[in-house]
Amino acid sequence: MRNRSHLCSDLSCKMIWTNYSKYDFDKGCSHLCFGILEKEHRFIEKQTTHINNISKCEYTPLKGMIRWFTVFDDLWLEVLGIMTVMDILQPLHCDVCNKDIKRGLTGITFTKDDPKKRCTECYYKKEFLK
Repeated sequence: MRNRSHLCSDLSCKMIWTNYSKYDFDKGCSHLCFGILEKEHRFIEKQTTHINNISKCEYTPLKGMIRWFTVFDDLWLEVLGIMTVMDILQPLHCDVCNKDIKRGLTGITFTKDDPKKRCTECYYKKEFLK
């Protein structure tokens, strides 16, 4: 596991994953860190109770360290949003049938021996037609 960022403000947060490295930081690179909060962050907004138990920290040279309190479902929503934006900005297509590959809705399969990106449908056709 990588080291905790020297900018971390909560040493009680149990780190899950980070891409932080002092070497990259010193070169001006951004980094992310995810951890489990020692104590849940609870609040009520209108009629919804939010029980956030995950810390997500983002460091960018422009904004500095930004800390978010979140939950698993919100992380999943963020992942789907990011993948949708990636699909719009840089679409993927199956190398076999040229069908669009949606990052959040289907698998992208390839192997070291066969580096072609295949949609799930074409991957299974390849496997069963051997």
